[in-house]
Amino acid sequence: MLINYSKVEDVSFIKLNNEKGMEITLCTLGASVYDLKTIDKKGNLESVVITPTNLKDFYENDGYHGKCVGRFSGRIDDAKCIIEGKEYKLERNWNGINALHGGSYGISFANFDYEVKESENVVDVNYFFKEVENQ
Repeated sequence: MLINYSKVEDVSFIKLNNEKGMEITLCTLGASVYDLKTIDKKGNLESVVITPTNLKDFYENDGYHGKCVGRFSGRIDDAKCIIEGKEYKLERNWNGINALHGGSYGISFANFDYEVKESENVVDVNYFFKEVENQ
């Protein structure tokens, strides 16, 4: 496996290539799959994911484009939930009614730390939440 690293501002990109010609570009912003390329039937290396062509759009767009979602996936009705009898109000970031994917400052838009373990062919990504983050 061949690994290349690049950095734009404080966001890192890790590109991995295998012996079959596949290529994946991981990004620390949202612990995302920024690009995934494979060989098509004509022998050309082609991307198989949808990613904005301009980095500014990738950084600032409210779309998820290969990013992890969280703290929860999906919508929470009426942007509130009850845990152990206590009601929690969440950000109404979807249609002004529901909470979606952890809010507008969820992990999809956080910059993760990473560690490449070449001997194991692994890239670990890490993000530590503060106790009352995003409240």
